[in-house]
Parts: sequence; structure tokens; C-alpha cells
Amino acid sequence: MLNVSNHARSRMANRALRVEFVELAEEYGKQISLGNGVESLYVPKRALSRIESELKRELSAKRREVAQIKRRLKSCKRGYVVQRPRGVSTPGVIITVAHQTRRLPRS
Repeated sequence: MLNVSNHARSRMANRALRVEFVELAEEYGKQISLGNGVESLYVPKRALSRIESELKRELSAKRREVAQIKRRLKSCKRGYVVQRPRGVSTPGVIITVAHQTRRLPRS
């Protein structure tokens, strides 16, 4: 279960980023520390192509579903998630989601 703030929920609706994107970012994404205990997650291009090839193998007979998943992955290409990571006593909280407008710094 994702712990999404109200702000993040409204930004997801405004920016057409779905809950599936947040789940993909948590599972396959890379983390960048933004300081003050906040981190950014994004899904690299290689991970997106790996996800796509895995899904093609699983859904080889279902072309419509593969096409739909490809469209969803394409919308995830430039997105990122800002979250407060899980602590010892607190679950992680997703603060906001957005589309990249510039390159992320490498860590």
C-alpha cells in the first residue's frame, strides 16, 4: 500500500502520472538524495526497456495489452517521484510526482 500525500495525489491527476508509475519507480527506479531526508526516484531508460521486454514475453499472444502497456511506459519515461523514505518507525510518504524538464544530477 502506497502512502501518498494529498498534494501528490492531486499532482498525479494533473500530470497524468498513474499509481503504476509510482510502483514502477519504487521497484525499478534509481534514487537520488535531495537532502533533508528527501529522495527522488526515477526509472532509467534501460529499466523501461527491460520491463517492456519482460512484459512482451509474458503477454506474447495479447497484442492489445502490450500496446497499452507500451503507451503507459512511454508516459513514465520522463517522470519522477519525490518521497520521504521509509524510516524505522514511519512508512515512506510520497510528497509529489512530476515530469522532468531538465537532466537529473548523477550521484
